[in-house]
Amino acid sequence: MQGLGRTLETIERETGKRKRKWTNTRSKEKTNYLERVLQIPQLTRGVFFRSFSGTRDYTELTPLTIAQAILERASGDYQTYITIDGLNEKERNRVAKELRVRGIERRKLRGGRDESSELLRLADAMAGFIRDYEDGKPYAQDLYRRFANRNIITQLST
Repeated sequence: MQGLGRTLETIERETGKRKRKWTNTRSKEKTNYLERVLQIPQLTRGVFFRSFSGTRDYTELTPLTIAQAILERASGDYQTYITIDGLNEKERNRVAKELRVRGIERRKLRGGRDESSELLRLADAMAGFIRDYEDGKPYAQDLYRRFANRNIITQLST
C-alpha cells in the first residue's frame, strides 16, 4: 500500500485537492482528483459501499458493511487491516465484536483521522462522491458510471 499512498498523495497535490475534506473541495478539484483516481489500477474492486437512509446507527452498520465488503472480495487465507475514521476505543471494541460475529478474521482494527492518511482521505472522497451522485449532482453522474464500468466501485446489496 506504500505505493498507493504515494500515488494518492501526488494526485492530491497535483489536482489541488490537497488534504481537504471532500465537502471543502472545489468542484474542479473534485473532478480532477476523481479523473486521476480513475486511472489507478490497484483500485480495481477496491471501493465498496452501501447506502442507508432513516438511520444513524453507524456503529452497527459499519461492521455490517465492512464484513460484506470483505466477504465479497476475500478468498482463501486472508488478512485484513481495518482503519475507521474517527473510531474511539469503545466503538472499536463494539466493531471488533460485530466483525467476529460475522466471521471476519482481522489482523488489525484501529481508529484513524482522515487528515493523517491518504487512504482515509480517499475513502472520504469516495463517500462524498457517491453521496453527490445519489443527490443527482451533475459532475458525479458520468464519473460514477465510469468508476462502475472500470469495476472500481461496487454497490453492496442490502
